[in-house]
Amino acid sequence: MAAGKPRQGPVGFTKAVADLRDTSKEELCIGYVDDRPSGGLKFQVFLTPALDELVACLGVEKIVRD
Repeated sequence: MAAGKPRQGPVGFTKAVADLRDTSKEELCIGYVDDRPSGGLKFQVFLTPALDELVACLGVEKIVRD
């Protein structure tokens, strides 16, 4: 992360938690899309077992530890 660049918090976290809480699915598959090498976010995705429905998604930046 460049010096002086403001950190962006998680994207969609509150909605993802609500979507996971509200789903009627008993099992989910977890995956991710990592766009951080291009300056984007890492997206955590929650899919139905058939991988045909996105239940929830949230994005996070790379964690930088001091």
